[in-house]
Formats: sequence, structure tokens, C-alpha cells
Amino acid sequence: MRLKNLKLTQNALIWLIPTTFLLLSGCSSVKELQVFSKAVERAPLSLQDPDPVRLDSVQWIVVTRDNFEAVFADLEKKGFDPVIIGLTSDGYETLSINTAQTRKYIILQKEVTKQYREYYEGKNGTEKVTNQ
Repeated sequence: MRLKNLKLTQNALIWLIPTTFLLLSGCSSVKELQVFSKAVERAPLSLQDPDPVRLDSVQWIVVTRDNFEAVFADLEKKGFDPVIIGLTSDGYETLSINTAQTRKYIILQKEVTKQYREYYEGKNGTEKVTNQ
């Protein structure tokens, strides 16, 4: 029985010592990790300001029960086909609100473009800003 215990102990030591050595030497070969940070210059956006919106003028003619015959006669005299495209007062209000929302959106997009330009190119567009 003693001989059996002695062999088990020898086998355990035979496996334990090399395994321990490999684990310890494997960890000692790891070099210290070095991290370098380098400031990166932001590339200019080279965005051009969009051209201003140029809208054609629209002539509005208010047609009522009282003046529709005169309006049609005037249109025919000028060479236009008399066609009625109408809006209710609520429809006109909705059209006005949509126009205001479109204008607001354009103003917002111009501001976003301005902010991007300031971020990438600096306040006056000439100084270079680096990422730190």
C-alpha cells in the first residue's frame, strides 16, 4: 500500500512541476502593453453653402359667388383656360403652416451645417482643430 501511495505521489509531482513551470513561464513572457495616442487633425468638410431658394411668384385670385363670372371672362380674355383649384379657409391655413414648417426646417439645417463647419474647421474657418 505504501508503494502505491509513493507511486501516486511521484506521478503527481512529475505532472505538477512541469505544469507549474509552464504556467509561470508563460505569464512571464507577456510584455507590458504600450498605448500611444496621437492627435489627429480633423479634415475640412469643404461644404458649400446651398444656393438660396428662388421661388417663382404665384398670383392668387380669390373667386367668390359674386365675382366668378367676371374672373372667368378676364381669364379667357387673357388667353388662359379658366380652371378653379380651390382651398377652404382651413386648407389655406394648413398650407400656411406647412410653408412655415418648411422654412423652419431649412433654417435648422443651415444651423446644423454651421455647427459642423465650426466643429471641424474652427470658428472662423481658418484655425485647425485637432482631436485630443
